[in-house]
Amino acid sequence: MEDIRLRADGQYEIKIFQIDTTHRDLAGKSKHRIVNILVKHHKTRIEETETIDHELAPNVIDGVHYYTYVYNEKEKKAHWNNFLPPSLSEGLDFTVVRLSFVLFACVEDKIFAVIGGGGTMVIKSFQNYRFGLEFYEYLTTLDEEIISLTTRGISGTLTQSNRIFKEGQRLSDVLNFVNIPSSINLILKDEIKDTYFDFIDFGNKNVQLEIASYFHIKHSISFAELHQLFLRINEIMTTQIRRALTSFEEIKERGLTDDEFVKILMIELREDMLNTLSQTRGASPRKSDIDFVHPSKIKQFYECDRFEIKKKGQRKDFVIVNDRNKIYKAGLELVFNQLDLNATQQEFNSIMWGLRVDCFKGNNKKRYVWANFWHYVTCELQYENRPIFHIDSKWYSVKDDFRDSMNRLCNQMINRHHSQRDILFHSWIGGSEDAYNSQYRDEENYWVFDKALGQNIELCDIMYESDSTIYFVHIKTGFDAKIRDLSNQVVISANRFMISRNSGDNSFVNDVVESYNRRVDNAGYEIADKEAFLQKFTTGGKEIVFIMAFKSDTQSVPVIRNNVDRLESNIAKFSLIQCVREMSTFNYPIEIIEIRNS
Repeated sequence: MEDIRLRADGQYEIKIFQIDTTHRDLAGKSKHRIVNILVKHHKTRIEETETIDHELAPNVIDGVHYYTYVYNEKEKKAHWNNFLPPSLSEGLDFTVVRLSFVLFACVEDKIFAVIGGGGTMVIKSFQNYRFGLEFYEYLTTLDEEIISLTTRGISGTLTQSNRIFKEGQRLSDVLNFVNIPSSINLILKDEIKDTYFDFIDFGNKNVQLEIASYFHIKHSISFAELHQLFLRINEIMTTQIRRALTSFEEIKERGLTDDEFVKILMIELREDMLNTLSQTRGASPRKSDIDFVHPSKIKQFYECDRFEIKKKGQRKDFVIVNDRNKIYKAGLELVFNQLDLNATQQEFNSIMWGLRVDCFKGNNKKRYVWANFWHYVTCELQYENRPIFHIDSKWYSVKDDFRDSMNRLCNQMINRHHSQRDILFHSWIGGSEDAYNSQYRDEENYWVFDKALGQNIELCDIMYESDSTIYFVHIKTGFDAKIRDLSNQVVISANRFMISRNSGDNSFVNDVVESYNRRVDNAGYEIADKEAFLQKFTTGGKEIVFIMAFKSDTQSVPVIRNNVDRLESNIAKFSLIQCVREMSTFNYPIEIIEIRNS
């Protein structure tokens, strides 16, 4: 017999979200309390004070507790208000009203949500941003026909990739272990429709499924079918086994991520500070494998040229840095100078937790990007003898076979893309990157563009021109977390240069040349005929090849090629893999050079 409480006329395509009940502000609270916390949080944001203490009450259907929240928010005046003269608009209300709607569905220990209008602002701070992808791991056989895939490389959000696939391509063909899917569109298999969603009448048509932060069957359903869908999702997540879509899994246990892991990271940062700055450090102190980059806005971070490091509440006398490569050490120095010689770990933590880095672009006084200092830190740590990764201010673990797969693929990448030309023929025997680069100033057809910026982006460290090809070479010493920085440099520079070149716009390279000519280091090496130099890069001219170059800085592994398995830095390995794949996706030629140590 039909339940009259489910009876409704409309049918719509529905996106289902999930509330993260492990959120630090929600953990341990009842479902009823959590729903009303979210509603009150939204009312506070929109300054709705009259009803802020009114609680929503549930309607219970077949054990599902439903809460409905609707709010009409006056947003702005329609543009017609300014367009019409007062004689035509007098007495008329042009206010645009935005509907905020959320339907909460509480099923056992889970809270799902359907939103409309501005409803996203109600759940935004508390949603599970990988719900759709995580739920689909309970359904997939990896044999589904895929339409499109958006991924982000674990080496940074910079490496987000959007791809559309030809008909018949399967999910298993396009996933790889160094990427984390963020959105997938695919064809819902008949097997899944008939097994898990048999209560929905799909007819005979192909049905698409979109999975991201939400789960979205692209087929109109009734409320009765939505009700069954909530129950079925809960059943599947309770009884089925997950099949992972990536080797990386974000760790969401707040007791670990907000407590245990942060403590381990703080200990690592303090030890690195003491090993770098303390007068009592040993002759050969351990060097931490740490990269320093903004946790979410990498491209914007690379465009900045001034950085302010500030303690909590500090408004003046803060540290200013003009080279992003020096921010990390400058931050450690700031903390070190605030502490006594016998300062405890807790005293270090109290300063480090409040430390912030604001980033600025050009002469703009408004900060461009910002974050807490330790959120910029990318590193690999050990927890209970297993690797954990702090990347983009999130924590990840990996599957057991990850290292073997990554070592094999990294070796393949280096060998497959190893440059056949002896472009960097000078050996690197000690000294800085600047000192090594400067050896090529007097070499014919070489230009040292190190620190010459165009639009706040470095074109390359060294440029070499042969009869048929121009090589843009990016260089780092060491095969550690700095390879992530090197990878980002290669991709950002390649994108900026190739887009400019293909559009016939020389402004990027023009700015690089002007910056090069202004640098004191390049006195006597200036590019006099700038126009003739720019003609080298015209479309249809010489081939452009991008070079990733590095050298080993450890005695135990003097040669990296074919010895990747002997190196510890997993961040370096998957950064290299992701860089090569990203360049290949854009059809940008990429070669790899290992610089000789002797």
